[in-house]
Amino acid sequence: MEKIGIMTSIETNHGSCVFNTSLYNLIKSFNPENDVQLIDIINSKSQFLEFLRSLKLHKKIPFYNFQRALTLGRYNRSATPIDLLNSLNGYENTCEELISREYSTLIVAKVVWDISNNPKYKFPNAFWLSDKIHQKKIAYAVSGHRSDLEVFRKYKKKVLAILSSYQLIGVRDNMTQTMMEEAGVNKVTPVYRISDPAFFFEPIHIDPGSLLKRYKISPDRPLLALLYYGKDNISGNICEHYHRKGYQIINFNMYNPYADINIGHLVSPDEWATLFKLLSFCITDRFHGSVFCLREGIPFVAIEPFPPRTLLNSKIYSVLQDFGIEELCYQNTYLPEFDPDRFIAVCDQLESSWKSDLSGVIHSRLLVQNQNQRDFLELVKKQIET
Repeated sequence: MEKIGIMTSIETNHGSCVFNTSLYNLIKSFNPENDVQLIDIINSKSQFLEFLRSLKLHKKIPFYNFQRALTLGRYNRSATPIDLLNSLNGYENTCEELISREYSTLIVAKVVWDISNNPKYKFPNAFWLSDKIHQKKIAYAVSGHRSDLEVFRKYKKKVLAILSSYQLIGVRDNMTQTMMEEAGVNKVTPVYRISDPAFFFEPIHIDPGSLLKRYKISPDRPLLALLYYGKDNISGNICEHYHRKGYQIINFNMYNPYADINIGHLVSPDEWATLFKLLSFCITDRFHGSVFCLREGIPFVAIEPFPPRTLLNSKIYSVLQDFGIEELCYQNTYLPEFDPDRFIAVCDQLESSWKSDLSGVIHSRLLVQNQNQRDFLELVKKQIET
């Protein structure tokens, strides 16, 4: 029996829950007897900020954020075993603590390799794993998409020294792949480009009809998911347009006051994943919203949630580029040339042409990506069992 630790962050948003649960189940599937745990790297400051965000009030559903945090917190505690690790003791001390816990393999996951002048993204943090850690070390769909390449280049030698002690690295996006190539990591450690493990998420079976009934969603109207937390005027324009078309508008993520139905504070990650199967169209600024539209074949437009430093920093643009649809499905509302009317026209055009122009292409690329991920999983399995 192997003791395997997946180093990640346990957060109360649906995408994070799906990522962690999916990766846990994939690693656990190698051998059910293995002791697999998520290692939650605790950052007290980040936790406090998350708590403050949960207290933000909304007019129609005042405690929406707080209820959402409770719903997803319960899920996190029940879905996977969690090992807590406080990161406030500094990089070296945290790494020493990891050594003392006697994991045979450590797997680093998620958006944890950011390097920039932002004090939130200190280098190295615990997720880089010191070369003094002699356990097997693997990176799975890891990302540093918020990195500043100019700052990163100052640390290239240190990055190479640390990552040379890894057995295997799987990166999720363009920025992280560029970092590995610029530091020369790919010359000493096998580096693979893989997709997010959420593409392999298997929700418990839920009858879609029961979801319609439970959340008072009409089965007789086309359904738009507005998984968008951004500008009010854009949300207002979207809803006005789709109401004219006879759509019901649902939000099952962060609160949006323009949606007809807001249930992101009530749905479990399994329900969240199942709801995508019911959609006619989706407008999302959530990365995992894009992932689930892709895997379910739902026509969608992906909106940049924050203005990225460059396109290389955009994780949404990166995943769309993997499928060859970035020119069609990507929207950055922060650009001065953004046109709300043109945006609506793009949505209508995508929905009408999706099946004929894009559905087959996306399905083919999805098969390739899933096979690449299965191949990488086989390599991970061999490393763990060796």
